[in-house]
Amino acid sequence: MFKIISSPRAWWGVSFLGVEEDGKVITNTIEMRFHIHDEDTHRSIMADAALLGVMEADLEVATLSEKAAAFVLKIADDWRGVGAENGEPLPWTPENLRRLLNVPNVIGAVLSAYVACRAGAGEIRAGN
Repeated sequence: MFKIISSPRAWWGVSFLGVEEDGKVITNTIEMRFHIHDEDTHRSIMADAALLGVMEADLEVATLSEKAAAFVLKIADDWRGVGAENGEPLPWTPENLRRLLNVPNVIGAVLSAYVACRAGAGEIRAGN
């Protein structure tokens, strides 16, 4: 029997490229717990995602990472594998989320991971 769950969520990998000091390109991977929104909410959220391509005038009100953090708080509520420079795990907070989203390549990776999670498009299928 299929069960309709009021607030489904799922842990999902988020991978993004980075560059080390020696120029080596690496793939960073963290996990986020995404909300699997219903169709109506998802449509509204994806409209919000389109607004992340902000114009310069909007940046006076908030930075891109602040706007992205407000958006991500609508689609996720926790993470694993995110640490401070000293290696200590960072707790899920709006400020730490903003810091993560300010890292190059992370905003797009989070949005792509949310869409893949909601669609059930696992990484195994991506290579086939």
